[in-house]
Amino acid sequence: MELSFQTESVALFFLVLFLLTVLPVKIGATLFGAENNEFKYCAISVFIGTLLAVVCSKLIGGLSGLLASYIAVSFVYSRVLGLSLLWSFLFTFGVFLIQVAIAQALTRFGIFT
Repeated sequence: MELSFQTESVALFFLVLFLLTVLPVKIGATLFGAENNEFKYCAISVFIGTLLAVVCSKLIGGLSGLLASYIAVSFVYSRVLGLSLLWSFLFTFGVFLIQVAIAQALTRFGIFT
């Protein structure tokens, strides 16, 4: 199935960005029973987590930077969404799997081709 979109569309960009970032966190927060599973908390946690992940990867670099980013994002999810720290590590991995599934679905529809 091939969908025709203008690839320079700002609305499409923000829709894909939303589908790949905030929506998986919202789905995961609902599945994991987070205290704060509203879209605004999910968006805040994605924004802060992304900033911390970029800082960790730039400052530390390599595999250590990737691990520090994972820990930082897990900590943000724990504090913002109200998950325990142990559940937040599993939650972060679950969100990653949801993001991969959404990216594959979008590729199948022709968004990333």
